[in-house]
Amino acid sequence: MQVVKTAKIPVHYSTTRRKLSILDKLTARLTYGVALWSGLVEEYGVEGRSRLRSRALEARVKERTGLSAGFVQCCGDTALWMWRSYRELHRTWAKTVKMADSRKEQEWLKKLKRREPTKPISSGVRHKIPIWFDYRVGKLKKAKRIKIVSHEKEGYVRNVVFPCGTVVSGNTVYLYHGAADSYVCVATAPLKEILSILLT
Repeated sequence: MQVVKTAKIPVHYSTTRRKLSILDKLTARLTYGVALWSGLVEEYGVEGRSRLRSRALEARVKERTGLSAGFVQCCGDTALWMWRSYRELHRTWAKTVKMADSRKEQEWLKKLKRREPTKPISSGVRHKIPIWFDYRVGKLKKAKRIKIVSHEKEGYVRNVVFPCGTVVSGNTVYLYHGAADSYVCVATAPLKEILSILLT
């Protein structure tokens, strides 16, 4: 398949601001998903991934957040990691408190009791929670026959190419894509070749 670049249009800063706004809303929904999962982990005493993959629990989070299944699972993994970290910290803290109590060291014990680890998201969410994306969210592959040109490598966000939309006209597909958050480009390819690649 041969891809032909036919246009290069500078992108206005308001377009980038709009994309950042969309990304901001997505991260807010992801944080909400982690908060929901955190509540479910505590409520059902989830310890491992097998219980986390319960279809009923995933459906509850998916329905309330509107996220895809891949995002919902990534949120669940993040919440589970937070709870595992909390439980490990709490075990260590409890051992230290027990040791301080057995030694009758009241000052140390008083300090330790003020430093008890708090449960994840126990006092609400004040900041967005970073989510680790993996293969479940999507996968990018670099085609061997497509060459990334200089305006896709240099710009506001370097080395990023993302699809914006497609138009099919006759037997030709026009793929509009952003390049480095600085340009909007269009690539063309025959429809039959794209369908044969997708269907094989």
